Amino acid sequence: MFIIYFYIKIRKLSFINILKILLFVILVHSIVIYLQYILYYLGIDKTFLYHPSLTWTSPFRKVGLTTGFPVAGLIVVFGSMLSLFLYYLSRNRIYIFIFFIMSLSIFITARSAMFIYILLIPTYMFILSYSYRRYSLIVWYLLFILSSVLIVYFYLIETIPMMQGTIDKMFANIINYMETGSFHDYSTAHLVSSDHLYFPDTAKTFLIGNSLGKESGFQPSDIGYVRITMGIGVFGIILYLIAYLVMYSLSIKRANR
Repeated sequence: MFIIYFYIKIRKLSFINILKILLFVILVHSIVIYLQYILYYLGIDKTFLYHPSLTWTSPFRKVGLTTGFPVAGLIVVFGSMLSLFLYYLSRNRIYIFIFFIMSLSIFITARSAMFIYILLIPTYMFILSYSYRRYSLIVWYLLFILSSVLIVYFYLIETIPMMQGTIDKMFANIINYMETGSFHDYSTAHLVSSDHLYFPDTAKTFLIGNSLGKESGFQPSDIGYVRITMGIGVFGIILYLIAYLVMYSLSIKRANR
């Protein structure tokens, strides 16, 4: 972090330039996600650029440059928002190209990130379109979605068997709801079980956490705020949220200058 800080100071990078660098990094992350999916399908390399700590892999979902599906997906969501913001700010169409690349990669990461993308990105695009009084991108986005669905349904499912498994995995909740009337599948039911959804059993742990790892008997959870609460307590969560609120506030102020 210190190296990055001094690099920014020495190069006198503006806030927008920093965002462009971040976008480039996330674009690389998205491309790696595609490569991991393709190389797995071709049987060339099932763990391409996987972190050594990862001892498992999935044919349908990929981690990119991270170590988890949700993190990989949320980074793509952030990159998608960033590319939209830079496009409306600069009117440079290269950011639209980047946006479309990232948009598809979200569907081979995590379902939680995918649903966040589906809810957040169209809303954010409409807000930017309304703010800048430019609506053409919405039309192009709808055409992009339609063409992507048609290509997947009429071509890729027939030529790439793994594609059907990917759809079944990523849209398992929706498929299950249509077939049984229940939105839950095994994964979501397990997520809200006591294996993942639990709370500190002492006031001390609740307030300041215990920072225990697996070797100390701590059972990790896929729910981020459970992990944070167990690690650094409620006070830690408050600081955690304040940090993000400060960064969000500063970003808005600098973007409006």
